[in-house]
Amino acid sequence: MAASHSTAVLLSARRVRDHQRPGPRRPPDGQRLRGQRRPVHRAGQTVLWAGDHYDVDAQLRIEPASGHTPGSSVVWLRSGADRAVFAGDLLHSPLQIVEPDDCPGFDEDEPRARESRRRVLGEAADRGALLFPTHFPGPGAAEVRRVGDSFEVKDWVAWR
Repeated sequence: MAASHSTAVLLSARRVRDHQRPGPRRPPDGQRLRGQRRPVHRAGQTVLWAGDHYDVDAQLRIEPASGHTPGSSVVWLRSGADRAVFAGDLLHSPLQIVEPDDCPGFDEDEPRARESRRRVLGEAADRGALLFPTHFPGPGAAEVRRVGDSFEVKDWVAWR
């Protein structure tokens, strides 16, 4: 059964498209846009964003967090006084909170990945934002705080 894409919008960092241009080891555009992304793109509902952020609305902001891949991003959510950041591929292990300079071995640009981790962890600590990791085991989010030039988990917020 095909999904309906009448109101769908695909948001993508322009860096992703630029990085994935056809080349000796990259497939042509038509082969990259597989599955459910292709009809959205063909319908003209792809939004490529560039710069230091993209505001979806007043509560939701996408910011670049390059290093893992050129288009890696994090999503910041604001609701009243509450803040959250969805880390995407920025963190692959809880150890990277206390050792943000550790790279998992598959970051394409390790210096940039380290800088992105430190920046986002610092902003999460300074804003009191919950950090929602994508790759950590189990459900939940972390409250992060600064400890010298590193960070630690102040509290783990789990749910069922």
